[in-house]
Amino acid sequence: MSQRLPKRHRTHQLEAESVLEIQNAIPSTWVYRTPEYDYGIDGEVEIFDDEGIATGNKFLVQLKATDQEKLSKALKLRLRIETKIKIINRTPTNLTAP
Repeated sequence: MSQRLPKRHRTHQLEAESVLEIQNAIPSTWVYRTPEYDYGIDGEVEIFDDEGIATGNKFLVQLKATDQEKLSKALKLRLRIETKIKIINRTPTNLTAP
């Protein structure tokens, strides 16, 4: 009798892919961290300037992953990195998706 090995569920694969996506979307000087416990917050991004000096600015991230190929159906709101910086710096900005 053969033993059944555990299966990695697609939701877990999608979760890992979504973390890779945000890590690739932010500048290399910024830091993405995954919290130990997930209560609706999937990550935190700390912003460093171009010389690698901490700015003291951070924002929280909630990731949603899907197999939906059509982004217009999959995305609720997508913000450019520049928009996120303006939000963090509390600069008035238009929060519409690109």
